[in-house]
Amino acid sequence: MKRIVRGLGLAAGAGVVGVLLAEVLLRALHLAPTDGLSTVSARQFDRIPGMLSPSDGFVDQRNTKLPHHVRVDSLGFRGAEIAREKPAGETRILLVGDSFIYGDFVDDSLTLPAQLEQQLAAACGAVRVINVGVPGTTITEHKHTISRALALAPDLVVLAFTENDIGDLTGEAQWEVLANNRAAKARFPFSVAYPILRKTALWNLAMQVRGRLRTEGHADAPERKVVGGARPGVAPDSALRARYERELREVEATLAGRGIPLAFMTFPAHLTLYGEWSTEQLEWVEGMVRSHGIPVVPMFGALQADGRPADALYLLPHDGHPSGAGYRVAARHLAEVLATTAPLGERCTVAPK
Repeated sequence: MKRIVRGLGLAAGAGVVGVLLAEVLLRALHLAPTDGLSTVSARQFDRIPGMLSPSDGFVDQRNTKLPHHVRVDSLGFRGAEIAREKPAGETRILLVGDSFIYGDFVDDSLTLPAQLEQQLAAACGAVRVINVGVPGTTITEHKHTISRALALAPDLVVLAFTENDIGDLTGEAQWEVLANNRAAKARFPFSVAYPILRKTALWNLAMQVRGRLRTEGHADAPERKVVGGARPGVAPDSALRARYERELREVEATLAGRGIPLAFMTFPAHLTLYGEWSTEQLEWVEGMVRSHGIPVVPMFGALQADGRPADALYLLPHDGHPSGAGYRVAARHLAEVLATTAPLGERCTVAPK
């Protein structure tokens, strides 16, 4: 028995040493970050309207070529602190979407919501644009994040569409994944270990691998398949598109019941903007949204008119998300449209620049 206990002790000790060595190597060779974005715990979920771990700040180094600063306020939204109660005279806009709205791989001040706020505040006075972007989400999650953020008394909601939103409707819903994560983080002993684990390179490496596997699991979704032809793109899937439309109508109904206007914007992938993919999906969603009487602000024309190459408006060759410059073009165009329509039309004294 003593030999068995001694053997188990030696094995456990060797395992601990192995883990520590792996952690040291990952850190020394910069093979994995030691911090990253986290979502709310179960307790926080019931107390704040945002979905990101509140009062957090770190340098995101998932891609060593694209380090960027991230700050999450006390209400769980990326960016500067937001008061729970809306100040008198302030117009609030919820900008809702996935990683294109969250602003993956750019600093807080360069995200689309931050630059849109800067444009509108200069022309229209007290305007707050709240970043309701959560990476990896689509209309199913947007429906929920909008409902939660209504506690901030928004005057307008702008919902963004990116070209993986239809394909992301396949597989397990991200909203359920987030709910399962909250439940796991609340259970002992993980509830005690998680705050320590999330600051380790091993944990963050595991999360990166998990994210890649989930993405690859969706790689064959009908709306993500590359199809043949002179300008390939995504293959239409009528069932997924019908589901997206149903979810959008639920969002519209929720906001209409509160008297809050809804606007819709589309942000093309670089493959579409530069002619490698067809614009068919964007044209479909823009037409569908307009058929419901919802105003649409396409970004394709503004980005194309800018004339700069793909690696200026997107983070190529390292990543396909928009760059700060790409977001600046989009923010200017969106600000120009919003400044002439309700609820901002009457208070904007000059055109956004």
